[in-house]
Amino acid sequence: MTAYPLTWAEAVKMTNHALTRSVFNTFINEYPFLASIPLDLWPGGDELKYTQTATLPTVAGVDETSTFEATKGTKRELWVRLAQCGGQIEDPIFLVSTVGNEIDLARESVKDLVRAYARYLATQLITGAFSSVAIGTTAGTKGVDACSPGPRTDGKKGAGCLKFNDTGDYFYYKAPGDSDYGTGVAVAADGTYVLRSANESQWVKVTIDISDSAAGGNWEDTVGLVFTDAKSFDGLSTLVDPSYRWYANGSATTPSTNGDALTLEIFDLVLDNLEGSPENQCFVARKGIRRAFKTLMRGSQIQMVDEWMGLKLRRPAMAWEGVPIFAAEEVTKAETVGSTTTCTSLFGVHLNRVDGFHLFYGAQRSRANIWNQQQVTADIRKDGGLITLPAFLRGLPEPDDRAVEPVRLTSAMAAVARKTQCIVEVHGLSNAT
Repeated sequence: MTAYPLTWAEAVKMTNHALTRSVFNTFINEYPFLASIPLDLWPGGDELKYTQTATLPTVAGVDETSTFEATKGTKRELWVRLAQCGGQIEDPIFLVSTVGNEIDLARESVKDLVRAYARYLATQLITGAFSSVAIGTTAGTKGVDACSPGPRTDGKKGAGCLKFNDTGDYFYYKAPGDSDYGTGVAVAADGTYVLRSANESQWVKVTIDISDSAAGGNWEDTVGLVFTDAKSFDGLSTLVDPSYRWYANGSATTPSTNGDALTLEIFDLVLDNLEGSPENQCFVARKGIRRAFKTLMRGSQIQMVDEWMGLKLRRPAMAWEGVPIFAAEEVTKAETVGSTTTCTSLFGVHLNRVDGFHLFYGAQRSRANIWNQQQVTADIRKDGGLITLPAFLRGLPEPDDRAVEPVRLTSAMAAVARKTQCIVEVHGLSNAT
């Protein structure tokens, strides 16, 4: 029976392959958040459909005369697709002669490549988006000034449709491949609005100039939003449901004039709305947020201690109510609120393969030969290849082989949010740096 690791930290313990261990120890040391994310093997195929729980079934008190009415809550059908990434290094011969040892140079070069890969992966986990978007001609002239794609938007299924009804100034959106438009959103003033398709897990954020939109009456643009593959997967900032996103002042729609500084109540706001237990939760924020947190703790009557955390970390970590605060400089520091252009976010994440945020991985399509060289595949699991490296790293090269061979690192991954409440974001924070 194959043993399956729950996280990268556990994957390190499950292999005797020295290269594999060093690669994932680098991930863990560079980004503790990566070490805690649950893993699941991609089951195969180009696309995976799954359900996301938005609301639970109804339960009520009953007696002997009561009749039961079946309910199922709100389930949304979602899909996810693997996104591939990779990098390659090749050291020139003069560096070999400078260092004097090909193997030492190779180790340093591979370490740099792994660190760069970890940094790229962390960026995708936080700010990644499966698609980029361009605004269609009609929508662009009708006041749709900007658009941010929501999760799982696939341009291969067609364009996104936009429609405007000047009776009440309602905007409507239909996602690529969806059956119909979603519920209309009344736009009373210029601003950014969330438009949902009939499948409410499909949404976009659009910035609208209502005076331009209303000019000329009703209109429809069946190619209002054109999506293209961004060669990435959806990260936290894309997957977070708009219903679980607040400004730092606690409002879902209206920020303070120029953003707000961090308060301890903001951590409570996140935890009050986040699914799961503390042992499977974490905060993710820039280092500026962590510094502001320390300042708040020093000025309060609360004793500040580094707690011995769960999440398979086995190391001390800064925490609030037992939930670790992970530093990730990939969180944005460029949100504009009023005249402040350097606002940032604090994320709360529930990590779980059953009802939380987790990663799929698989590299069947990433095992391309590198110029027909002999290779060694470093796997997290026996049946799931992740990293491909030339065999010379395992031993000395041939005596007459003076050039360092290229090294390529590839993977294919996708992120999943199993419940709408497994990611919470508070944005508009002025503590970015």
